[in-house]
Amino acid sequence: MDPATGGGWSRAVEPWAVGGALLVFALLTTALYVAARWGAARAVAQLSSGVEYGVNLLAVGLLLPEYLVTRVTRRASGRAAPLAYAYGDAVCGLACGTHRCAAAVMGTLHDAARRIDHRTALVISLLLSAALLYSART
Repeated sequence: MDPATGGGWSRAVEPWAVGGALLVFALLTTALYVAARWGAARAVAQLSSGVEYGVNLLAVGLLLPEYLVTRVTRRASGRAAPLAYAYGDAVCGLACGTHRCAAAVMGTLHDAARRIDHRTALVISLLLSAALLYSART
């Protein structure tokens, strides 16, 4: 839209631009249909593995400083640092709870992704293609 002309369309649409946009829309819709129909369940399964690895990495990152402090205090005094075990138990409990929640959410998402039929995949691909092309227009 051109603000100089009061908000109306001021330029003519080229025929090759319309054909190109329709071709891009058709190719994008086809690719998204295939991804939604046959790739969604696999993608959710991979995402589930990634979430599990991420939670484990976060737990290790939270436990590493405690491990280093405990190691230093054991060498210095022969005993573990106060509250070291409580902190470790709290981090492990948080990690286990996060794993359970993530497993429930990912299981639900995986079941929903497996239930995508042809019509649902077509609607998803049409809506995503239209949204992507609308947001990409200049």
